Amino acid sequence: MTGASAAAVGGRPPRAGAWGTLEGLDPFCTAEELCRMPRLAVFAVVVCVLSVAAAVVAFVEGSFLGIVWVLLAGLTSNMAWYYLRKAKAEKRA
Repeated sequence: MTGASAAAVGGRPPRAGAWGTLEGLDPFCTAEELCRMPRLAVFAVVVCVLSVAAAVVAFVEGSFLGIVWVLLAGLTSNMAWYYLRKAKAEKRA
């Protein structure tokens, strides 16, 4: 496979390092990438992280209210996934 056709496979850029390694890839997203993320997806991720933290605190304190926080984390993670997939589909169309 040539370099041009390798870049076209799956719409992904070619890897910088050896196959199966993360060599040469930046694991952190840039501010520009975060700005392109749908706002509702960002809010859903923030609420998901906060509800997971609240669930841990609730369970450590012995409260069964943590179950509600776990359910909220599940709901918001699904919302984030939905809004990200919706934005990708809109970008392709």
